[in-house]
Amino acid sequence: MKTAIKIISLLALLACSQVPLAPLGPGEVKKQHEAVGEKFMISTQGIYSTDAGTKMFELGGNAIDAAAAISFVLGVERPQSTGIGGGGFLLYGSPKYKTPITVDFREKAPFKAHAKMYLDKNGVEIKGKSFHGIFSVGVPGLVKGIVEVHKKYGKLKLATVLQPAIELAESGFPVYGELVFGLKWKEKELAKYPATRKIFYKEGRLLKEGELLVQKDLAKTLREIAKKGSRGFYRGWVAKAI
Repeated sequence: MKTAIKIISLLALLACSQVPLAPLGPGEVKKQHEAVGEKFMISTQGIYSTDAGTKMFELGGNAIDAAAAISFVLGVERPQSTGIGGGGFLLYGSPKYKTPITVDFREKAPFKAHAKMYLDKNGVEIKGKSFHGIFSVGVPGLVKGIVEVHKKYGKLKLATVLQPAIELAESGFPVYGELVFGLKWKEKELAKYPATRKIFYKEGRLLKEGELLVQKDLAKTLREIAKKGSRGFYRGWVAKAI
């Protein structure tokens, strides 16, 4: 028995030592886990988004709290991919419910939209009207969807869930390569409007990789949502500004 204990102790010691892995032979495949966990798993497209989700669990929140925080942070961290001006879907599974919960909060056409809204009085298409400007977008559903789902299934306060996104938008973060690519892809559109030039331009040109992207107005909007819920987005000064 003593010999067996010694062998096990030796194996444990070797497992903890900083010995480099042996080189792989022909046909061998190196298997390595990027992350290991027992309590929860988070997969996002952003470093700050993953951190926000992790923080919600650390504060005692559940998967819905984490998902809501991640969604709002992604809108700050990846403006080329998502944001509060868009919409989304939710698929939520829990042992508490017999079947998964699905929610569709994609954008919808405004009440005053009609079949001929992109045509002139002669029935001819007005070029560009369906692609640029206020008539080219639907009513955003993301804020309403996330806030309502969180209200029903989340544990933490909405203000707590929104805090990581508010802080990131306020303080900013270094622009990364994929964001630079997205900005260049839409450079002509971004250059047309003073509001987008104010955010994504510096000294008359697009932000470069490594430069700080600060979104003060977005932070202000997120604070209003944290304070008033979805009404803070669809009513009041935010709605009027949009």
